[in-house]
Amino acid sequence: MKMKWTPALLVLLFCLVLALPAAAEETNYILDSTGVLTDSELRQLEASAQELHAQYNVEVLFALLPGNDSQELMAYSQSDDRVGAGADCILLVVNDSYWNAHFWGESVAFGDSENERSLGQAFNDGQTYYDGVRNYLLQAERILQEHLPGEDTGGVGSPLLVDAADLLPADQEASLLSQLQDISSRQAMDVVVLTVSDLSGMSPRDYADNYYDSHGYGQGANLSGVLLLHCPESRDWWISTSGAAITVFTDVDLDYIGRMVAEKLAQGDAAAAYELFAVQCDRLIEDAKQGGALNSAKPGLPWFWVPISLLLGFVIAWLIVGHMRRKLTNLPSCNDAGSYIRPDSLKMETSRELFLYKHVVRTRQETDRGPRGGSSTHRSKSGASHGGRGGKY
Repeated sequence: MKMKWTPALLVLLFCLVLALPAAAEETNYILDSTGVLTDSELRQLEASAQELHAQYNVEVLFALLPGNDSQELMAYSQSDDRVGAGADCILLVVNDSYWNAHFWGESVAFGDSENERSLGQAFNDGQTYYDGVRNYLLQAERILQEHLPGEDTGGVGSPLLVDAADLLPADQEASLLSQLQDISSRQAMDVVVLTVSDLSGMSPRDYADNYYDSHGYGQGANLSGVLLLHCPESRDWWISTSGAAITVFTDVDLDYIGRMVAEKLAQGDAAAAYELFAVQCDRLIEDAKQGGALNSAKPGLPWFWVPISLLLGFVIAWLIVGHMRRKLTNLPSCNDAGSYIRPDSLKMETSRELFLYKHVVRTRQETDRGPRGGSSTHRSKSGASHGGRGGKY
C-alpha cells in the first residue's frame, strides 16, 4: 500500500528535522543520577556552570552517581559518554563514598594534584549536596581565574535567590530573583533569600551566617549585605546582616521586618513574604542613604513649638484658675478652721495604736543597656561579625 504524504505530515516532519540539531547542541553540565538535588537547585547550578563556560570557554562539569565503587568513578571520568560535550573541561564525579576530579584538554596544564584535591575538598565542605556543588564551582572558578584571562563578566558568584526547599514555582522564582538583583545593584548591598529543607543540625543563626560567609556574599570591603533564611520543616526564619547592613538594619528594624515576614509565612504565602522582605530592605537602605530616621515613621516638630506650647499651657491654666477664684469672692477670709468646730464636741477617753497591715511596692530600676535603636552583633564560626534576629512562625 502506498503511503500518502499529506501537507500536515510533511510540515511536522520538517519541524522534527529542524529540532534535531538544536537538541544535539544542548549541553548539560550538572548530572544528578540519584535525585537528591531539586529541580530548582539543578537549574541554578546549571546556570552557574554555563556562565563559567561562557567566560573561560571551559566546561566545568559535575556528576553525582549512585553506589560506592571507586573504579566506576574513574571509568566514568575518562569515558566519552560523560556529562558535557567539550574536549576542554574540568570534571568532578562523586558517589556515596568517593570523589574523582579530572582535567581534560588545555585544562590539563593546571590540573595538578593540588588543584584536584582542592576541588574535592570544596565539595566535601558543603553542608548539603547543593552547597557542595556550589563550593566546587566556586573553587573551579578560582583555578580558572588564576590560569586563564577570561572575560570580565563578574564571575559566577552566588545567586541572590537560593530556593533549595523548592517552595516557589519557576515564574515567581524568576520574578523575585530579578527584584533582588535590581535592589542589590542599586543599593550596593547584597539582598539574599535562602530556603532550605533542613538546618543540618545547626541553629538558624549559625546556618545563615555560615552560608553567607562561605558563599561569598557581600559587596565592598566590608562585604555588606542582608540574608533571609527560611526553613519550612522547623518553621524557623532568621535575618543575618553583615558589613554596613549591621548599622542600617537595627534590632528594632529586624524585629519589625521579621514580624511581617513571619505573618506571611504562617499564612502559607512564601512568595509574598520574600517580596515583602525585599521591599522593606530596599526602603530601609534608601532611608539610611538619605540620612532619615529608620525607626521613626513621622518627622519631629520644629523647635519653635516648644515655647509656643509652654505659653499656651500657661494661658489656659491662668484662665481656669482665675475662673475658680472668682467663684469664692462671696466667702469671708479665715486664717484657721477653728470656727467650724463646736466646743467640747470631741472627747478622747481611750487611745491606742494598732498595726493593721503593710503593703510594699518594689519597682526594678533598669540599668543602661546602651543606645536605643542599635544593633547587637556576634561572631560567626569563620570569625566574621554579623547582626541578626530570628524566630519561629
